[in-house]
Amino acid sequence: MIRYEHYTDKGLSSQINQDAVFCETNDNTAVFCVADGMGGHMHGEQASNAIVEAIGAWYRENVYENAGVEFCRLLQGLETILSNVNSKIFEEMNTDGLCGSTAVVLIISKDRYAVYSAGDSRVYLKRGFSFSQLTVDDVWQNKPEIHNHMDMNDIANNENYGKLTKAVGIKNHIVFNRITGEIRKRDIFFLCCDGVYKYIADRKLKRLFTSSKKICDEVRKAGAPDNFSFIIVRT
Repeated sequence: MIRYEHYTDKGLSSQINQDAVFCETNDNTAVFCVADGMGGHMHGEQASNAIVEAIGAWYRENVYENAGVEFCRLLQGLETILSNVNSKIFEEMNTDGLCGSTAVVLIISKDRYAVYSAGDSRVYLKRGFSFSQLTVDDVWQNKPEIHNHMDMNDIANNENYGKLTKAVGIKNHIVFNRITGEIRKRDIFFLCCDGVYKYIADRKLKRLFTSSKKICDEVRKAGAPDNFSFIIVRT
């Protein structure tokens, strides 16, 4: 049985919360999403909400009461929804400024899972004694060609360091990163936006991530300068 808890907060410095989360499960299939509207861009909260609303509508119409849907068909349906909402944000919300959102989506069906990502929100997996980041941040410094031509010091001091190279809604077409795998007993997934992991080092996050209260306390202790959202999923 899948158990989960989630939290989203505007933080201590922001006036609005541009993050959005989605959690839904039945006896066979569970879907989770964290979307982070792009800070500083107009209507970021609309973009993140559009993503979770689209996933929610798809889940209710195609997944919730259809226990026998094959895993590959679930992924095809989810990929179609993600592509459609990307186009919707690009075409309808970018009329007066750059609008977009990061997104990580976790879908679990029976003994299999898939993770979709775009941007720098993350999914971690705790399996046994290991705690690893499944996703790769879509940021400038992670582009393969950067490391072929620059040393680490120049990369870290470059003005492009940390800039997103992919997000939902900033271009008419998007290819989400996808990871698939098999569920093992007592796997724990942790989905979060950068408002969490930028203020909790991975070593500390490994100790705290199963406690919502400890995560919130740690982020607030660091000043919570950004919106912060996360989902803990126990299998």
